[in-house]
Amino acid sequence: MKILSRFVSIGAALLALGCAADEAQAPTTAGSSSNAKGDEAERLVVMAQNFYVGADVDAILAALLGGGDLATVLTEQVQVLQNTDFHRRAGALADILTKDRPHAVGLMEVSTIVINIPALGLNYQIDFLPVLMDTLTARGLPYAVAGQVTNFTVTPSLPVPGTLSLTDKDVMLVDISRATVAGPVTAKKFVYNLGNIAPGVTLKRGFVMAPLLVDEEVYLVATTHLEDDLGPNDLSTLRYAQMSEIVAYADGYGVPRAVIMGDLNDVEGSLMYNVATGGGFADLWTTLRPGTTGYTCCQFSDLSNPRQDMNQRIDFIFARGFEGPPGRAMGMIDRVSYNPSDKFPGPSYPIWLSDHAGLLGTLLMP
Repeated sequence: MKILSRFVSIGAALLALGCAADEAQAPTTAGSSSNAKGDEAERLVVMAQNFYVGADVDAILAALLGGGDLATVLTEQVQVLQNTDFHRRAGALADILTKDRPHAVGLMEVSTIVINIPALGLNYQIDFLPVLMDTLTARGLPYAVAGQVTNFTVTPSLPVPGTLSLTDKDVMLVDISRATVAGPVTAKKFVYNLGNIAPGVTLKRGFVMAPLLVDEEVYLVATTHLEDDLGPNDLSTLRYAQMSEIVAYADGYGVPRAVIMGDLNDVEGSLMYNVATGGGFADLWTTLRPGTTGYTCCQFSDLSNPRQDMNQRIDFIFARGFEGPPGRAMGMIDRVSYNPSDKFPGPSYPIWLSDHAGLLGTLLMP
């Protein structure tokens, strides 16, 4: 039992954090279609993109906790949501998928937002996933949901009648015209999580992992959004535990070629990073583009900045089993929605796809 033995080694370190431990959930199996060979034979293309909720959630939470006038903050943030129009951002992602055609796409912050407060004249509702899938279908893009996991649903109490809720998911899409889900899909919450941090606010993140058959080769692909620091609280040990669980599950599948990607809310050399690299996973950015910063975060919350304003590298693609004769992973990696030319018209001004740049990785068979 590799997974249990790994948890034994990290359990003591997490006691000081007071993190909640969940029961493991049974894997689910996604539907799939037959794979069609194409000119991408002998390679796997993956993309990781934090899709971004589209407004400053921290400002809303601060107002709910007495850090500002709630009516003013909510009105301002609904306007931001309208300015960062998700329908247009879904179209921008469809443009990228049309051009680059990754076999698997890991999406974070796939949100459902409900703000219905009649006394304030506010009624804004959107569910990102069906909007995105309708957009892809309209473009003739054959992507399907291989698995998804809900990280949280925030439903704080309000001082006036109404509804305010945010649901956050991680989702893996697969191009079912060129990739087949080749076994059970794991879509589960982490054993170690923050749990309840305030009334109506419970954070329980997870990951999605699926074996994919692409041109007669099986690859294991995982996507996740690890927990961020909470205010002044350093949660690097929690991220270490969460990455440890992903690596343990990847070991359990027994698939030699594997990819872990996502917004990992951590940096090179961290406990989380060392767990991944210690498990045989190479950081594709430092492997394939050494000496470059690789920043992926973050744009302005209203996505209005004319040039990229990034100073952090917290999004990663890790891979193992793709080592060639030089002894390192072979392929390419680049950012998407990073250059000013990647912006597109929004309702009020040009906007970015997200507050994060995405990562597009092409892994070559050794």
